[in-house]
Amino acid sequence: MIPILAAQAVGLACGLAGVRVNSSLLPPEVLGLYGLFLTLIPLGNGVVFAGVTRFVVRHWAAASDRPAFVGLVGRAWQRRLGWLALAGVGTGVAMWGMGLNPGIGSAVAVGAAVFLSTALISVGAMAQSALQADRQHWRDLAVSAAGSVTRTFLPPVLFTLAGGAVLSLWTGFTLHAAVLAGMGGWLLLGRGIWRQPAPSTAKLPPAYEGGMFVVLSLMGWMVMGANRWFIAGYFDAATIGYFVLASGVGLLPAMVCTALLQYAQPGWFALGDGSAEDRRRMTRQVDLVAIGFTVAAVAGLLGLTALGPWLIGPLIAPDYAPALAWILPTGCFGLTLGLKSLFHTQLLASHREAACAPAEITGSVILLMGGWWCARLGPEAFSNWLIASPLVALVVVRPIGRWYPIAPSPDQAGRNP
Repeated sequence: MIPILAAQAVGLACGLAGVRVNSSLLPPEVLGLYGLFLTLIPLGNGVVFAGVTRFVVRHWAAASDRPAFVGLVGRAWQRRLGWLALAGVGTGVAMWGMGLNPGIGSAVAVGAAVFLSTALISVGAMAQSALQADRQHWRDLAVSAAGSVTRTFLPPVLFTLAGGAVLSLWTGFTLHAAVLAGMGGWLLLGRGIWRQPAPSTAKLPPAYEGGMFVVLSLMGWMVMGANRWFIAGYFDAATIGYFVLASGVGLLPAMVCTALLQYAQPGWFALGDGSAEDRRRMTRQVDLVAIGFTVAAVAGLLGLTALGPWLIGPLIAPDYAPALAWILPTGCFGLTLGLKSLFHTQLLASHREAACAPAEITGSVILLMGGWWCARLGPEAFSNWLIASPLVALVVVRPIGRWYPIAPSPDQAGRNP
């Protein structure tokens, strides 16, 4: 538990340092543009490589032939690079067409940065997933710490050294992605897993190779990044920067959820492989974690909101004072995403991957449509919607996620009457 908490502590410290550094070095309009760029990064690990990453999360610990497993995952990763290249081209064209990146050269640069960053981060994420599945938490801590430090400081420092060139932000983030992939691969390689990869013609199971995870992950990616694009479409450019900065201050829910999942996930997967009673026990544990997570996150966000005026100066530069109004809304939406992740993990652990669709799609559509409609009504309505958004996870996603694991799949029913 110590390395897990240490990883979250490093991430939290870097996040808070990033709030100070970004608010001091980046104008709100520039931070807003950088924030829009960051919404595109999950296209790789979260969408294009979604099935591959989840396959690693679910099956790495039980893999008897690790070299063959790595070869299988590597081939699946390579087959998807073409889609990632298309995403990079589409990103450059879209941002250029919207006037967010004036000039063809800037469009090419942002497209290349999206391709390289997302590909490298997916490698780092899969390596971390394997380390976590093996409960190699100290090695995972090293990867997380390197990623947190480089993500926080490289982009804004390069921006300053380059005299305010926006291209330096994309470059800094790409270097961060390279460090994350390099550290993850090196620490996994250091365990001797990749020394003699065995040839294999095996393929990923259809549930992970097919389009289901891509569709679900695309919905999840849209939910994570849509709020910034709603603001870009209906509010002014500076508000995007305030929203992005507030997201860094209100990152408590995401940090808590990451720690909870990293600690509890191996045990839940073990229970999911057991009897029907074990799966019911796992479901009860998920409910208890969700309750504790919600209480802790709300309490922390209310505390941050109350301390808001005292954060101006020590943590937040005065130019970003309007960001205080967005701390509670962004934090509550982070709580929503965390709760959705808990219930999604519950379905994976119980071998009901196909059952992820009803919960994920229903919850995502409600969040997207509600956010879009409220953004049209103005900042106050949009803010109130974000604050109320955890109810979508608790009232809509939770019941669906709770129902499916209790009904075992046919093969499990045969093993566990």
